[in-house]
Order: sequence, then structure tokens, then C-alpha cells
Amino acid sequence: MVARGHGFTLLNQRPVHDLTYDGGRLVVIKLEEEAGSLDIVLASAQPMRTLSRRAQAFVAQCRAVVAAQAMNSLLEVTVALLQ
Repeated sequence: MVARGHGFTLLNQRPVHDLTYDGGRLVVIKLEEEAGSLDIVLASAQPMRTLSRRAQAFVAQCRAVVAAQAMNSLLEVTVALLQ
């Protein structure tokens, strides 16, 4: 609907290209103010112990990626403080 001129959307990242899924054109307008960060949430109607092994592996991978990014950010801040 947005690509057909029936509204707009705000994205937290710039698209790689200016085409919609059906071939329409996107118009990118940079916001004047910096947008805040987004929270990432994993949710399930089932308790963790009842998730499939594949779903549990996905959750574990997400946790590992987030932990690694947090460690990298902490390291960058520490290095900057020491300089």
C-alpha cells in the first residue's frame, strides 16, 4: 500500500535499493533527528523447554550474537577511555 501512494512507513535502516517487491519505487527521506535504537525481543507462547530443538538452537544463536555485540561495544568503550 505504501508503494502505491496510500501511506508511508519509517524504517530504521536504509534499503539496499529503491524498489518495492512489486517493482514500485521507494523514496528515501533522511530524518533530521537521530532515531533511537530498537529493542530485539524473542517471544514464544510455549515455555523454552517445549520448543523444538531447531527453535532452541535459534534462541541460543540469537543470545550468542547479542552477547558478542555487547562485548565488542564494551571493548570499544574501554579502549576509547584508555586513550
